[in-house]
Amino acid sequence: MNEILNAKEHYDVGIFGVWSGCNYGSIATYYALNQIVSSMGKTVLMIDKPILTDDDVELKETHSRRFAREHYNISKQYKLNQMQALNGLCDAFLIGSDQVWNYGISKNFGKAFYLDFADDEKKKIAYGVSFGHGVDFAPDKERKIISEYMSRFDGIGTREADGVRICKEDYGIRAQQVLDPVFLADPQIYDPLIEKASQKEEGEFIVTYILDPSPEKRKAILHLQKEFGNVKVINLLDGLPWLFEKNKKLMDLPNCIENLQVEDWLYYLKNAKFVLTDSCHGASFALIFRKKFIAITNKARGFSRFQSLAQLFKFEDHLISNPNDILTNPKLLAPINYEIIDNIMSAERKHCYKWLYDILTMPKKEIEDVMKVNVIGKPKKDKKEVAVSKDFSRCRMAVSLLKSYGIKHIVLSSGSRNLNLARLFEHNSYFKTYPVIDERSAAFYALGIALQTREPVVICCTSGTAVSNYLSGITEAFYQGVPLIVLSTDRYPCLLGQTEDQTIPQMSVFHDVIKKAVSLPVTDGYLGDWESRRLICDALLEIDHHGKGPVQINIPIATIERPVPPKEAYVLPKYRTIERIMPTDTDAVWKKRVERLQQMKRILVVYGQKTPLDEKKKNLLKEFTDRFNCVVITDLLSNFKSDDSIQSLNILRSISNEEFNEKLAPDIVITFGGKRMLNDPILPRLRAQKKSLGHWRISEDGAVADPYRKLSRVFECSMEYFLSKFNELSDKKKKNDGVYLQEWNELNSQVLPDTTNDYSQLYSINKIVEAIPEGSLVHLGIGNTIMFANRFKIANDVEVFCNMGTNGIDGSASTFMGHAVVTKKKCFLLISDLSFFYDMNSVFNKKLTSNIRIMLCNNSGTNLLRHLKSDAITHAHTISAKGWVESVGFEYITANTKEEFDRQLQYFVSDDANNAIFWEVFC
Repeated sequence: MNEILNAKEHYDVGIFGVWSGCNYGSIATYYALNQIVSSMGKTVLMIDKPILTDDDVELKETHSRRFAREHYNISKQYKLNQMQALNGLCDAFLIGSDQVWNYGISKNFGKAFYLDFADDEKKKIAYGVSFGHGVDFAPDKERKIISEYMSRFDGIGTREADGVRICKEDYGIRAQQVLDPVFLADPQIYDPLIEKASQKEEGEFIVTYILDPSPEKRKAILHLQKEFGNVKVINLLDGLPWLFEKNKKLMDLPNCIENLQVEDWLYYLKNAKFVLTDSCHGASFALIFRKKFIAITNKARGFSRFQSLAQLFKFEDHLISNPNDILTNPKLLAPINYEIIDNIMSAERKHCYKWLYDILTMPKKEIEDVMKVNVIGKPKKDKKEVAVSKDFSRCRMAVSLLKSYGIKHIVLSSGSRNLNLARLFEHNSYFKTYPVIDERSAAFYALGIALQTREPVVICCTSGTAVSNYLSGITEAFYQGVPLIVLSTDRYPCLLGQTEDQTIPQMSVFHDVIKKAVSLPVTDGYLGDWESRRLICDALLEIDHHGKGPVQINIPIATIERPVPPKEAYVLPKYRTIERIMPTDTDAVWKKRVERLQQMKRILVVYGQKTPLDEKKKNLLKEFTDRFNCVVITDLLSNFKSDDSIQSLNILRSISNEEFNEKLAPDIVITFGGKRMLNDPILPRLRAQKKSLGHWRISEDGAVADPYRKLSRVFECSMEYFLSKFNELSDKKKKNDGVYLQEWNELNSQVLPDTTNDYSQLYSINKIVEAIPEGSLVHLGIGNTIMFANRFKIANDVEVFCNMGTNGIDGSASTFMGHAVVTKKKCFLLISDLSFFYDMNSVFNKKLTSNIRIMLCNNSGTNLLRHLKSDAITHAHTISAKGWVESVGFEYITANTKEEFDRQLQYFVSDDANNAIFWEVFC
C-alpha cells in the first residue's frame, strides 16, 4: 500500500513494537492490531524499528518488511534519541503486543518500549504486552525507572495473567489481562491474506509449526503421521530466514517449506487436518481456525504464555511439556470442545475491544475517573469522596463561583428541577436566601433587592414555563440596567421537541432583553468542567461590562438528588475565577497586577498574528521586556523580531513535554495578537501545565477566550495601552534578569530546522522562504504551507500574512491579490494546489503587475489529508494551472525536479521579470 513516509503527515495513533521482526506470529498480531484500531475510526502510523546498529537485518528487505510495506503507513526510521519527533505526528501512542516488556528484549531499545519519547499530554496505551515469562528479569534499579514510565500510561493490558501480577508486585502498577490482538479481531480479516498465499497444498495434510526442532519433536511428528494414516505432513519453521537451513537440518523431515510468507503460514494453519506446534501463536491460530491440535510448551521462549492461554480457553488437556507424551497418550488426539472456547472467545473479545475503544476515544482527562480499575497509575491513597451526580457537581460549581464573585442574595422559587441548587444555597451560610413561590413576582422582588443593595441578585427556578414568568421582571431590569442573574434549570437538550414535560427552549426566552445567556454543557470530565467554569465566569463578568444588566446561566439537569446528600456534598470546592481589567479601572487596580508580574521569574509572552508594529509600539514592547522577566515567542505571522523574541516552532517540536516542564515551563502566560500557526505546538504544552498557571489575555474585545484552558485575567485594552500602563506603573529599578531568555536561547541553539535535501514541498518551502528579499510581502496558504514555512527564518522587514482567523483554504489567493493591488512591494503568495484551484477566480479580471509572484506547490491532491485515505477528502487530480494562468496574463514557469527548482528560484525572486510570475512546482 504505502511506501515508507518522510514524516510529513498526522495520525491519531502511533503503534510501536516488534512488527518488523521475521516472526509470523508477531506479523499477524500487529496486522490484527492495526486493523482493530483502524476499525475504530482512527488513522494509524506504524512506528518503524529504531536504528540501533549500522547493519540491522530487520531493517533490510525481508518477508516481514515486504508485508508491512503492503499494509501499513510506516514512519521513517529514527535513532532512539530522535523519536521525540513522533509527537508531532501522532495524537496517541500504543505499545503493541508480544514480548515487548521482556527485559531481555526491551533493554535493547532503551526505554522506548515504555514510550519514554511520548509527551505527557499524549495518550499512552499498552495492549497485549508480555513479559514472556512468569518472572521479571529487570534489575531492581531498572524497575524503579520502568515503574515511573509505566505510571504515565493511560491503560495497560497484559497478554498473560502473570503480566498482571508482575505489574502489581514488581512495579506497583495496575494492569488487566487482555486478549492477544489475533483473537480480538474478527477472524475474517485473515481471509484476504490467505487468498494471496503463493504456496498451497491439495488434499489433506497435517501442519507442524516448530520453532525449536529436537529429536523428540521429530519422533512425535512421525508418530502423528502414522496415526493419521500416513497423511502428508507440512513442516513450517521459524520465520528468521537466516536460521532456515539450520532448523531444516535439525528437523530432518521432508516438506519443510522454504521462503514461507505470512500469507502461506496462515493458509496452512487454516486448512490443516491437525496442528502440532511449540509456538504460542501457532496454538492461538489453531484455536481461531477451530483445529484439532497439540501445543508443546516452549520453556525457553516462555512457559507462562502457554499456561495462560490454556487456562483461559480451557485446553489444558491438549497442552504438554514433553513431546514423548504424544507417543503414549491417545487422549491428546481427542476432539476439542469448541463450543466452550467460542463462548469464552466471544465474551472476552467484547470486553477487551470495549476496553481499548474507550481508552482510545475518551478524552485523556476523563480516563482515570471513568475507567477506574483499567487505568494505570501508581497506587494512590483512597480518598473519601461523596458520590454525587455530574449534574449536582455542575450546580455546586455554579454556586461556588457565585460566592467567589461576591454574589450572595438568592431569590428561590419552588420546583424540583432546581432542588440541587436550592439545597446548596441553603447549606452555605454565606448566602442570603428569599423564598418566593410566583416566578413573576420573584423577578420583581429581586429587582427591588438589587436596587436597594446595589448588588447583583440571583433568581433561581425550575424548568419549563417557570422561566418564562421571569420575562417581565428581566425586561424591566434590562432597561433599568440592574444586574439580575437568572439561574435557570432545564431538561437535557436532547429532550427538546420530544413532548417531554416542562421542556421549552429556555435559552431564547430573554433573547432581546439579556446581556448574555449561557447554557452549561452536559459533557462530563475535564472538558465539561473547563467549559462550565468558563461559561459561568463569562456570564458573571457581563453583569457590569459596558453597563449593568441581567444575564442568564442555564443548567441542564437529568439527575435530581431526591434523598438528601450527606453534608460533605455541600462543601463548595474552590474554582479559579476569571477577572476582567479595563482602562476605566483605577491605577491601584492596575498597580496590583504590575507588582505581581514583576515578582515573576518566567513570563512567557505568546505573540500571535499581527501586522508589523510601528517604532513607537516596538519601543514600548522593548521597554516592557527590559523590565519584566520575559521571553517573547513568535511565528512568521507575528511580523515581529527582537533580541528578546524566539521563533518557536522548531524548539517546541523538538523537545518533550518533560523537557518543557523541566526547563521552559512559565509562571504565567501573556498573549498578544491573534491566532498563531496551524497546529501550534505551544497549545498542548501549556494545556498540560499545572492548574495554577495563569493566562493573561490582552485584547480590545475583552472576550473570555481560553485556548490554553488556564485563563485568569482578560485585559480589555490594546496592546499599546497595556504596555504603556505596565511600563508607567512598574518599579524602574527592576530589570529583566535574562535567565529565562537564556534558558530558551540555549535550547533553541541546539535545534536545527527539520528540513530535507530531497525534492518535496518541504524542500521548496524552505528554499523560497529563505530567498524572499527584504521588504517584501508574503501571504501563506493554509495547511502544510504555513506549517512548513514556520520552520525557517525569513528576511527582516518582510510582512507575512495568512487567513488564520478561520484556517479556511477558500480565499488565500484572493486575499493575496488584494494585498498586491495596493502596494508596490514585491508580493509573494505561497500556496498549495487545492487551495489555489478552489480560488481560481482570484486571478480572473484582476490587475496583474510585475510585483506579483505566486508559487503553487502542486501535490496532485491535498497532501495534508492524504493519510485519511478518502478519495473525496484527498481529491487526487492531474490538473495543472498552466492554461488558466497564462490565459489571464501570467508569465508561467514550472519545476518538476530539484535541479529545475534551484535554477528557477533566483529568477522568481529577482527584479528581472516584467510581468506577474506564476511558478508551478510539482513535488
